[in-house]
Amino acid sequence: MELRKIAVPLILTLCLTLASCSFIKINRPEDDTDAPDVTAAESAGPDVAPYDDGREAARAEAAARVASLPDHDFQKDTFTVAVASGITFLPSAAADGYDDALIERCRIAGERYGIKFAQMEAPLELMLSDAYSAYLSGVYYADALMVPQSALGELTEKGIPLNTQSVPYADYSAEYYDRAAMDQATGGYVSPAIIGAASRDIGSFRCIYVNTALTGADVYAEMREAVRDGSWTWQKLLEIERGARAADGSPAAVCASGSDLLADAVYSSSGQNYFSCGFGKTPAVAFETETTLAAVDVMRSLFSDGAVFDGQRDGSTALEAFVSGGAVFCVETVGRMLEISAMGSDWGLVPMPKVTADQQDYCSFCSPDAPVFVIPAAGTDPEDAGLAIAALNAASYGYVDRCYSDRLVRTAVNNSLTLDMLDYVCGIKGGKGLYEFTEMYASRFPLFDEDTSGALWELVTGGGKLADKAAASAFDLNWRLRGAFPVS
Repeated sequence: MELRKIAVPLILTLCLTLASCSFIKINRPEDDTDAPDVTAAESAGPDVAPYDDGREAARAEAAARVASLPDHDFQKDTFTVAVASGITFLPSAAADGYDDALIERCRIAGERYGIKFAQMEAPLELMLSDAYSAYLSGVYYADALMVPQSALGELTEKGIPLNTQSVPYADYSAEYYDRAAMDQATGGYVSPAIIGAASRDIGSFRCIYVNTALTGADVYAEMREAVRDGSWTWQKLLEIERGARAADGSPAAVCASGSDLLADAVYSSSGQNYFSCGFGKTPAVAFETETTLAAVDVMRSLFSDGAVFDGQRDGSTALEAFVSGGAVFCVETVGRMLEISAMGSDWGLVPMPKVTADQQDYCSFCSPDAPVFVIPAAGTDPEDAGLAIAALNAASYGYVDRCYSDRLVRTAVNNSLTLDMLDYVCGIKGGKGLYEFTEMYASRFPLFDEDTSGALWELVTGGGKLADKAAASAFDLNWRLRGAFPVS
């Protein structure tokens, strides 16, 4: 598991800016809201259909979805979301189509209930300290928090979140909630996070970047076709990288910021989680499966010839090594695309491959920075908070994601093929983001790294039996989890 540390910016929100479209933004006064020059996506050739993101139809559907929510009289006319620095909830101005969509979804949701949304931004460390003080005093801090998923361990340990199961009229089976992700955040009778379309950040999704100068345009075209017909697997990736390295002699096949991250990438691309979680049950180690064995076989193949660059080498990071032509593939987040674009036109993007050909979805595991909503237990009206977040999710679903391409076109995207493949990463054309209990609670349970990805990594490098590793991990972790998330 990659290092889970939360960077703490040094600047606190100082000023309040009012706006007219059902939102308020509290932001730093020095923020630059000028839009950068637009860089249009280059033509992908006569055989490529123009990219159509379908946003206008999606926006109309979102508005209709919000209109169908139950009526409710809010206690006040402003709903304030405390946002950890680095998370985008409500831009102060629309620098691109993605910002515009975020503002528009707040307008649609706000008009439904006659409220305005306000953003109160602060460094995460300060936010958690202030929210905890408010909790201890039983006073109001904010109507909701928007924090990285990696903060849930500290939040739950301090008792700050309201149990989402206590929110009146909440229907978490609705399509705009990610129920699987919410289950991963849940242990015993503690369900602290609301995760859905309004908190999705495509930039936190991981994907595979491709050095097309090493693979060649024809091979990259074959990869895209495999993605579209559902046959893009790790086995195909291995075949391609071996051919590319044999022709070019490049020093690495696949690079990532750590062997544990690459182990996570392969394992989670199978659609599995390390833990079985859900309301009314204690989280338990759950990776002793046939699919896990298939994932371990993939890891062994990746590392068998020592061609994987998994950390620092000659002072360069994995990403720098890839950009400089030192690897065929790179596992990274969509949010790092701007750095990848330094390669000019010699790169492409595909979703994380499937572990087995019969797997249904492409699965991208989210970084620790992936945002989630939390309702504070103290000083908040649960019904107001639940319906406001429901409206945000309903207004975002199927709409905001389609507008993310605007930001990439302005900064990084080299052609429409990249946007087409991105749709398979974020789920527009088939695929899903995978949230993981280990990412959410690693700060509270330091043995997670050692007993999940570390256990699989030992199988790859040292041999042994999966059943033995799973049993050892369960022995180390399950009793701790029973104490933290009791069910009786």
